[in-house]
Amino acid sequence: QMIPIPWLSLHPEIAIHNSIGDCLLGYDKEIYGIDYQFRKLWEFLKKNDYIKSTFLIFLSDHGEFFGEHGQMIHGNVQYEETIHIPLIIWDFSSGRSGRVNNVVSIIDIMPTILEKLGIGLRKNQRYAYYGKNILNDKNLSESRGIIAEQPKKNGKGDFINLGLITYRTANKKIVLKYTEEDMSYYMINGNKEIELKDDSGFKNEKEAFKSILTRIKESYNIKDATEKTTQLDEEKVKKLKSLGYLH
Repeated sequence: QMIPIPWLSLHPEIAIHNSIGDCLLGYDKEIYGIDYQFRKLWEFLKKNDYIKSTFLIFLSDHGEFFGEHGQMIHGNVQYEETIHIPLIIWDFSSGRSGRVNNVVSIIDIMPTILEKLGIGLRKNQRYAYYGKNILNDKNLSESRGIIAEQPKKNGKGDFINLGLITYRTANKKIVLKYTEEDMSYYMINGNKEIELKDDSGFKNEKEAFKSILTRIKESYNIKDATEKTTQLDEEKVKKLKSLGYLH
């Protein structure tokens, strides 16, 4: 079914679409373009005999909405469609293949690469607490939780509240909207998320999440400030709309 929508552009070089069908066609063209470039890279590596010594990572930064949850955007919401991204690692020297069933995050990319290079992370570095080497299964416990976040800033760039933060385990999810008093709870079943009426059964997840929130607030140095409106000229508004950040 072709559903008319007022606007949508996945990237500034793509014309604004008038329907979900047109939008999906544009998105499929982007996927084709990525496939084409990836094939060129792969053929180059094979032709020059680099493939066996290559450590290759393919991932996305976020997903997109194409009418799910009544949304046609990729920001300001943290449903599974936007935060559950592809992540594929080719390590041809390992001689094995498989799927990591525990949750991982893009913050795991850095320690994975460093440890692959034999560098590793010093234990006294604070970010070592979060990032894990994905290729080492012992690092990834079944109870592990990761976060996705969109902090809120004022017109000066100061952090004024936590914004949107999601805490995600293998089958549970907590979504915070701006303050710790506003949390929603979900059960994850495959690609579906089911919102619950209360936090029953989330005791351990809430404690872990609040511990992470404490660190986040310390790192943000959140100020008690009144948000100021930033004036945007027509050109900036047009740019933000083309990127999907404004209606």
